[in-house]
Amino acid sequence: MEDAATAEISRSQIWQWINAGVEVERDGTTVRVTPELAREVAAAELAAVRSEIGEEAFAAGHWQQAHDLLLTVALDEDYADFLTLPAYEQLTG
Repeated sequence: MEDAATAEISRSQIWQWINAGVEVERDGTTVRVTPELAREVAAAELAAVRSEIGEEAFAAGHWQQAHDLLLTVALDEDYADFLTLPAYEQLTG
């Protein structure tokens, strides 16, 4: 349950930053948090996980699926009530 709560807070914060026009410093430059920036950061983190755990462990897990789900609920213009609802649909569908 704690992991679900952490994921919920994280995706909510991404959604809120994008929709509130928050700016952050990145590589010495101030940039606006946008869906494109979120996708870029998420892709870099996914690549880092793959590199750290190796191809075999990466392929055996659901890393890409988790990445895609996070971006779906974080970047959707209509704020989804709960991350767990579409996650459950994927698990049972």
